[in-house]
Amino acid sequence: MLHLLLPPALAGKLGSGTQAATNATQPTVADVWIWAAIVLAGFLVLAIISALLVNYRPGGGDKSVRRIWFWIFAILTPIASFLLNFFTKIRGFEETFRKLGPAKIKEAVDALTMQNVYSAIAVLIAFIAIGWVLSVAFKRSKLGTWF
Repeated sequence: MLHLLLPPALAGKLGSGTQAATNATQPTVADVWIWAAIVLAGFLVLAIISALLVNYRPGGGDKSVRRIWFWIFAILTPIASFLLNFFTKIRGFEETFRKLGPAKIKEAVDALTMQNVYSAIAVLIAFIAIGWVLSVAFKRSKLGTWF
């Protein structure tokens, strides 16, 4: 069943569909994107919690602290997403499919690495977009000071 989630570039390189379906540790493009979404959700929750934990200060000093923490989490989100996928999915892929030969492994790893880069960029854009929407939606709360 997992062979159905493979991109067309990887489908022919991994052998028959039954081999791909029986190997449960096989990383796919969907795995990369799902883990990127999980990291995005986790860092958004951390950004919301950190914004809510900063106390109000006279003179508006609290707004800059919330804004700084939001942008720190915005930078850490794609980095964490990329590293998590790289070390768990792509490295695991190399170990699992050594028997295919170096050329096929390199092509498959390159395809997954590009999807990892795309997902990291998408996570950064989504984090900023969702943060802006939350900031506009909750204009009079602590989240409204992110932008």
